[in-house]
Amino acid sequence: MTFRLVLFLGLLIPLVSHAGERIEQATYQQSALPEEVVHAKSERAYHMVRTRGANAASVALLLQLCRDLPDKNSAKLFERLAREWHTAGEIDLAGECRRTLLQKFPSSPEAKAAFLDLIQTYSSGEVAHAHRLTSAMKTSAEQGPANRQMLTYAGMFSTQQLKANKALQTPDLDWHRGTIQRLLGKEKAAIGLHTPLKRRPPGDSYRKRVDFEEWVTGDRESEAPIPTIACVYSAQRPHLDGVLDDPIWNGKVNESPTAKPQAVALRFAYDSEYLYFTAKVERKASIAFVPDERPRSRDTDLSNFDRVRFLLDVDRDYATAYEMTIDHRGWTSDACWGDATWNPEWFVAAHSSETHWQVEVAVAWSSLVDSPPTASDAWAVRCERLLPEQVVPAKPQAADYSVLLFE
Repeated sequence: MTFRLVLFLGLLIPLVSHAGERIEQATYQQSALPEEVVHAKSERAYHMVRTRGANAASVALLLQLCRDLPDKNSAKLFERLAREWHTAGEIDLAGECRRTLLQKFPSSPEAKAAFLDLIQTYSSGEVAHAHRLTSAMKTSAEQGPANRQMLTYAGMFSTQQLKANKALQTPDLDWHRGTIQRLLGKEKAAIGLHTPLKRRPPGDSYRKRVDFEEWVTGDRESEAPIPTIACVYSAQRPHLDGVLDDPIWNGKVNESPTAKPQAVALRFAYDSEYLYFTAKVERKASIAFVPDERPRSRDTDLSNFDRVRFLLDVDRDYATAYEMTIDHRGWTSDACWGDATWNPEWFVAAHSSETHWQVEVAVAWSSLVDSPPTASDAWAVRCERLLPEQVVPAKPQAADYSVLLFE
């Protein structure tokens, strides 16, 4: 599934059906039906749309089925399906569903969340690369990022919607609108949009992010406002065996500030073809560490195992990211900001001792970015340890990110 810019630009004109006919404006009323009846109608609508499959007519069908439902139930139903379609890699369909939610139920709590999700999706470097948005619009370094069209559209769309509904304004939105301008190379515009965040109290996570942007473009002599992790360049590749005795790993060991309940020892390195990283985790006596010699399968359910989850945020928006999870056996699961259809080229080796388990990872740059980072580049990164049965957070918190500095 790939984005279609013409579909996005369709937001600037009246909503039309996929058959080319204008969708009739439905009248949504607050139902006096008993809650159990409303719930049954909602579930029936949900299953009818799901049964028809993810296709061009799905949102139009959902719109018609919601005619007799209260607004709050309709909005929840739209968001539920949008989330499922996003996870299944139907990014276009999830976007159309959220845009319709925003248009039809602008006062609902789901509308504010849907709006932010749309802006984050449109401006995401990870989503753009994972869905090969850039394949038909390559640009030179002088012209700016390869997903310039989508960044520009995200900025225009956010301005348009805010003019129509000021209640959509949030600190998260201020941050993302400014980040879009930064990625487009418009530093003055970025500073202007980030000014309200700069006025927040010291220690506030939004203010730290804005302060970091000043730090990373400066001389970097003072202490960084956000914890940093060094990613060192190496001309010699590690031998992936999980033992971590290669010269490439002789540098500083970083402790993840976000791993709970115990810290994870981290190292990062890179060369012209791969990003490398390791994690060393203390074993818990209460968890059985049983080896598994079966061939690994892709995107395994790891919820019953001790595991570490890495988030790689290539454009420092502290929201969208590549998600790579590895358990103590070396089994893996991956996604691009919740989209489980993303399948990167990566290699993992695991090793266990009586006191620790550790993994050694190599990820091909081609799975992450158009071209490898260079010295002085900076990504946001997060690592968290998840114990068996521990629920994965729905969305990462920006305050829990560190910054990966390429050296």
